[in-house]
Amino acid sequence: MKMLWTRAAHWAGYDGARANVLDVGRGIAIVSVIYGHALAPWFMSAGDSFSEGAFLQWKFGAAFMMVFFFFLSGVGWRESKSLATTMRQALALVILTWIASALFDVLRLIATLGGFAQALGVAPLDPVRFVRGLARMAVFGDQYSLTALWFLVASAVVRVLGALAIRMGPSALIALAVMLLALTLVATDLGWRNIYQLNLIGVAFAAFVGGHFSRDVVHAIERKPAAAYALLLICAAGAAGTFHLNDGCRWNTTAQCGQAWLGDRFGVSMVIGQFGNLPMFFTTAIFGIGFALALSVLLARYGAIAGGKLETWGRNSLNLLIVNSLFLHLLNPQIERWVMPRIDGEGPIFFITLLTVTMAANLWAVHALARPLHKLNSFSTARAGDAVTLVRRLGAMIAARRPVRVSQGHE
Repeated sequence: MKMLWTRAAHWAGYDGARANVLDVGRGIAIVSVIYGHALAPWFMSAGDSFSEGAFLQWKFGAAFMMVFFFFLSGVGWRESKSLATTMRQALALVILTWIASALFDVLRLIATLGGFAQALGVAPLDPVRFVRGLARMAVFGDQYSLTALWFLVASAVVRVLGALAIRMGPSALIALAVMLLALTLVATDLGWRNIYQLNLIGVAFAAFVGGHFSRDVVHAIERKPAAAYALLLICAAGAAGTFHLNDGCRWNTTAQCGQAWLGDRFGVSMVIGQFGNLPMFFTTAIFGIGFALALSVLLARYGAIAGGKLETWGRNSLNLLIVNSLFLHLLNPQIERWVMPRIDGEGPIFFITLLTVTMAANLWAVHALARPLHKLNSFSTARAGDAVTLVRRLGAMIAARRPVRVSQGHE
């Protein structure tokens, strides 16, 4: 077995330097998100141009990939991080999401007033709805103009809740996960407003907690390539064998509850809290997380150039997500109008070409927008730091003004 792994490493060009498993995992996840968005025109409200191949690939990845992101967050969580630092980082993500969406709405407003919103492929926006949208996003943390950025807000909420619960012990962490999951189910059933990602936060936090308690297992798999390979095969088969069984009915596996925008089919969409049959969803998610984790370990250890690239993209996943959110709203409408009617979205050559071109375009855009993205991140971080500092000062002032009560006995 040792000789087999030595040969595999040699064939892969492995030079002895391992990539970071968590960053490679984030790289796999962000590539999956980008590719899933590129597939969207061929299955999302595609009508007669519906591509079964595009839909099945998206459904497979969507069944567990976003949950995998939150799982990795739990694995990489550091309990030593101060609560103030966690609050600052979380608030920075919320501010960044609001600013990016606000800038996109400015573009929509200019396009509407200039009369070229339809040509640009964006929904028109008047000044009144522009102001209401900014207020809604700030107050409710929902319905962001750049819809894919919901993940940043959900991640911020999960981090803060995790930091608070971890300090109270494992029991509190598990209890909070159960409570949030129940709250998510109630919120989606009753159609509550998705305040700060309420419709999906229970599932996201459960994945975070799963990652937190799986940390030792992950490290053990990193040290044993044979175990990672076995996990890869078992979980790949499990995920492939279960993802298509979820037909959307929460408590009935045999029923079918499809979505009109998927041609009456069903696929997981965390952005709207759409998980379908919950037992089936969790089954596929567990298999999928195991598959993606094992793949991350093997690529980090033996992936050579591929592992290094994924590690780099994982570290830059925030900027890639922002750029891809713009592509989703600006480029996809043009693809739907000009490309999809002329190109049949089927076949290996089409999908390989789509992935290659999509990744190249996103990477080029991230490079071209490196300076604005850096300024956006820096500004958001600075404003979050100012807000946390202000709250701490106000707390100190309130505490200092409290009267000191002295009993007669002490007098």
